[in-house]
Amino acid sequence: MQIRRSVSMHGNLLPAAYNTVRAIPPDLLFHVEHGMRHPMSAYGTSLRHISAQWVKFSVELDHLRNEYFCGNRDNHFKVVVGAYAELLCRLNEHLDACYAVIRCVCPASMAKSARIDSQFLGNANPPGWKQFQASIRPYREDHIGLLVNTLKHKQGELCPIYFKSISEFRPGYYLRDILPGGALGPSAKLHSDGNTAFSFARDSLIHLWWIYRIGELLSKAVETIVSVKHQRQLSFTPESQSDSNWDEVLNACAKISPEFFPDEVEKPYPRVILQNSPRAVLLEFPATVRGIPVGTNITVSTMMVFDGAYPINKVPYLANDGDLSNQ
Repeated sequence: MQIRRSVSMHGNLLPAAYNTVRAIPPDLLFHVEHGMRHPMSAYGTSLRHISAQWVKFSVELDHLRNEYFCGNRDNHFKVVVGAYAELLCRLNEHLDACYAVIRCVCPASMAKSARIDSQFLGNANPPGWKQFQASIRPYREDHIGLLVNTLKHKQGELCPIYFKSISEFRPGYYLRDILPGGALGPSAKLHSDGNTAFSFARDSLIHLWWIYRIGELLSKAVETIVSVKHQRQLSFTPESQSDSNWDEVLNACAKISPEFFPDEVEKPYPRVILQNSPRAVLLEFPATVRGIPVGTNITVSTMMVFDGAYPINKVPYLANDGDLSNQ
């Protein structure tokens, strides 16, 4: 599947929903009835928060790479993981912004008032809502939602991990959670067999893909409600928007080399192709280019805080049982 955005056709390189939300006629907006933020503000603010945090993460990751290749050090890794954890939170909140947009094109009379937008929409069941929910469910429940909910509500942690050699440095993380049997280690719900991790390279590309994919799905949901509920069609015009942070995000993602973790090399991943003249971005998932195999003489390193309540800690990709009680 491919998603293409161009300045000449769309006025900007932001996800499709940006133009769709701006195209909703004022008389079909009910945010005042709901006591909510204008949908243009809700969606635009979410993208702004994501891009600002993404740039921070990219800067810290570049710092870490320079630190490793110039001095074989990883002191900055904890800062990188902290910045990425914050980015994950912003990405999860983006789903809330999308729910808010859909609610704002639904009259308050469609269902009993609810504090949570998804609850209102579930009760109102506007046309296109179930399809939107079903389409984003794999990302919402099995990836970003699982990550953030574990971090926020179950004392989960993001642990740094990287594969390295003289010429390679592949950084990433794993979600440290309680495993069946009582040990601490890679979340069995998120990581395959509770014995793998995510490279920043592949994981960040997956998230960027979903921002654009969700933008398309949100556009379709809004158009469906406007068409079926209000018997109207949206009129689109290119909307010019300059967001230097978003340009930096696209530039950073387009430069990512597919140097993934060993178990990810054969997995599908999105590719970002950025064109400067005329300005356009193409996202392709799955990419036609394969991941780069891990080289020889490579080792894996991780960082964790030892928890005295859990003497057994499983480390991804290692064959032992992770008993660190006497180490």
